[in-house]
Amino acid sequence: ASIRQKALRTAMHHLDCQSFHLIYSLYIALDKKTECELAAEIGITQQAIHKQKEKILSQLKFLVVKCEKSPQ
Repeated sequence: ASIRQKALRTAMHHLDCQSFHLIYSLYIALDKKTECELAAEIGITQQAIHKQKEKILSQLKFLVVKCEKSPQ
């Protein structure tokens, strides 16, 4: 695995359970869900899912950069 893949894996493990589930469901799971499907499943609006997703992706980007810069 590349340094970026390792950094992303590490960053994903730093997410709380709800954030991990959201990102996993939208991007990683074999049966990926849309924002609308996930919102209906959780019981919140699609807009709330989108806002959470954007916040989590920003957090992941920060964590990946941090992991890539730190010596392993």
